[in-house]
Amino acid sequence: MLEATTTDVEPLEIFRIGVEATARTLVQHAYIAGQTPYGTPAEFARGLRDSGIFAVVAGTWYWELQASTFRRGMIPVSFVPGPGGTVRYPPEAVAMLRAMKEATIAEAHAVMARAITEEKLTVAEAVQRYYHDLDQIAKQYALLPEGDQPRCLALMTHPVGGQRFSVQPRVIDAYVETFARLLPLVRITLLPGLPEEDITDPHERTFHIPDMNCKHCRATITALLESMQAPVAEMDPVTKRVVAGFRTVAARERAFDAIRDAGYTVVPPR
Repeated sequence: MLEATTTDVEPLEIFRIGVEATARTLVQHAYIAGQTPYGTPAEFARGLRDSGIFAVVAGTWYWELQASTFRRGMIPVSFVPGPGGTVRYPPEAVAMLRAMKEATIAEAHAVMARAITEEKLTVAEAVQRYYHDLDQIAKQYALLPEGDQPRCLALMTHPVGGQRFSVQPRVIDAYVETFARLLPLVRITLLPGLPEEDITDPHERTFHIPDMNCKHCRATITALLESMQAPVAEMDPVTKRVVAGFRTVAARERAFDAIRDAGYTVVPPR
């Protein structure tokens, strides 16, 4: 299945990104958890799984577009009741998201068409020249024939050893049940107001963002930090390590809250 991907990204990296996208789906949808009948985090996670929300996210629009869709302040996606205690997206939300995807794919096609017809580049040369333009809209979609839609290979069934096998439902089940099993270990406490204490230890300016995957993520996080007067000194997409110029503890915590509001997970200094 992984060999069938049409991208120059390492296939196992694609798989890892898919697992992280499952986590992001759960986190970002938590902003509208109040619209669901689920009373606890475990019920919420299982309810999204049983409602097919994870599958819709993977199969209706590609993961990077989804990653920016449910951030606070963007498209007002909502849930409406479905049969048997499930939830679903209203038709207008699905139509809007599908239109976003189609417009993005059309933009990718336009970039490639201009490069090939007007600039007389080969496909490989066009991808190389417009690497940064195509990165945020996924190069593999720029190479899709007109009329073809992206397909989630993890959602499709594949023959394995004489049986039909689908990866995505197993990933979702494993993630949701692991999430529910670990919930009893979580303790939520309210912190007192943080003093405007200066940060002098460089370690206190280092943190991790485990769901930072692509150049779009890095650009978003960098712009957010710099808007809060915390210039980025280091950002490693492999280790997920970020070093930013926080001046005070309170300023750092405000920046962490803003990053979380943008839909990302923050692992603060230990």
